[in-house]
Amino acid sequence: MELSALLNAGGIAAIAANALNSMILLIAARLRGATSYPSAQEQLFTLLLHLAAGIGMGLMFWLSWGFTAIVAVPWWQRGMAFALVVWGVMCIPTLIQIASTRTTTWSTVLSSALQWLISAGAVGLACAWSWQRSSY
Repeated sequence: MELSALLNAGGIAAIAANALNSMILLIAARLRGATSYPSAQEQLFTLLLHLAAGIGMGLMFWLSWGFTAIVAVPWWQRGMAFALVVWGVMCIPTLIQIASTRTTTWSTVLSSALQWLISAGAVGLACAWSWQRSSY
């Protein structure tokens, strides 16, 4: 499987998931009777974070096969390398998103966690599907 195909699948899936997240959040805010909505700058920032994470997850999916092929190092070094890639791809954007908001309530954290869960699921499915399609 070519790396570029997985990077594209990850990026496109993340953008689609972010669009879904935005629609859900805006509908929920409207139903709650909110009078203020995220600015265009905040929405663009969130989109770019999800895009970067989606591309990173595509890279991570491609690298995961390489991690299993590394046999000249102890198992824990291979495990730690993969853990650092996962943490860098998912946790850092989440922490940046939470730190960039002015309010840090439980509902904000839960909302962010759900947004990233949707993006991670979409990218994971897109990469797995791309990989499976290339094996035919």
